[in-house]
Amino acid sequence: MRRAEFLAAAKGPRLHRPAFVLQVGLRPDAPDRVGIGFTVTKKLGGAVVRNRIRRRLRAAVRAAADALSAGGVDLVIVARQAALTCPFDQLVAQLREAFARPPRGSARTGSRASS
Repeated sequence: MRRAEFLAAAKGPRLHRPAFVLQVGLRPDAPDRVGIGFTVTKKLGGAVVRNRIRRRLRAAVRAAADALSAGGVDLVIVARQAALTCPFDQLVAQLREAFARPPRGSARTGSRASS
């Protein structure tokens, strides 16, 4: 995925799970394409830790890929600290659940209204 696709997904609906946040960007120009990207920030640790999290997420996505139900979307998985310590089968289960029904709500505006 390219940077523009990551930014578009960041403005879309989100689905929060203990090990990750799934961001969804719609791709009406490619109805059969599913793009998957990963974001692992420096807040989670050094390069070794971030790479380990990224490898675990990639392996879990491969294991849960059969649950992808929709095309025409870009999915960005933003890792949380729990992605490192969560048992692998639970990580796969969280991804399967998220892939089975990705959020298709309205786009985010980037700012929140104050109460």
